[in-house]
Amino acid sequence: MSQQHDLAATLHELAAICGGPQGFTLDELHARLAERTWLLLLILLPLPFVSPVPMMGLSMPFGIAIAAIGLGVSLGRTPPIPARIRAMRCPPGFVARVLAGTARQMSRLRSLLRPRWVWMVERPWTRILAGAIVAVSGILLALPLPVPFSNALPAYAILLTGLGLAQRDGLAILIGQGVFLGTLAFFCTIAWAAVAGVQMLV
Repeated sequence: MSQQHDLAATLHELAAICGGPQGFTLDELHARLAERTWLLLLILLPLPFVSPVPMMGLSMPFGIAIAAIGLGVSLGRTPPIPARIRAMRCPPGFVARVLAGTARQMSRLRSLLRPRWVWMVERPWTRILAGAIVAVSGILLALPLPVPFSNALPAYAILLTGLGLAQRDGLAILIGQGVFLGTLAFFCTIAWAAVAGVQMLV
């Protein structure tokens, strides 16, 4: 059974679990998936932000959580998420729909995402760099900027990196790195424009 199929099957299973009346907590999710929990969250958490329209109300908490997961991935440790947050019970309805939708998308992407360039994924520096990219992208996602694509670009960098790590797809990780460089250029342009605007007013 391929890893792509494994992930899609895991998402379907989790959708059924989360559809129950009890919901679930991060601790329960971690007990079920172990370290794959964090890679799964790197796929799920950016999904609401892939639209060009920024979601400033949600981007800050989601971005901070993603940055914490990226730091954990980079250091090879459990992400520094407070115990109170890990014990919070998530409502079942919305999460179950997101999981089921993600599982369908993963099934459709089976021919595109697959283990390749595995030598690259297995390099320690790749995981360190991928975690750093996720952490920085999470911070950029958390910025409350009412600018189109200010959420989408870091979200895509996070999503591609998470998919690449989960599916052992070096090409997806490489594309994610390219999107991340474009994201940095985009935010640098916004910063330059803001500074130039202030200087014109002074």
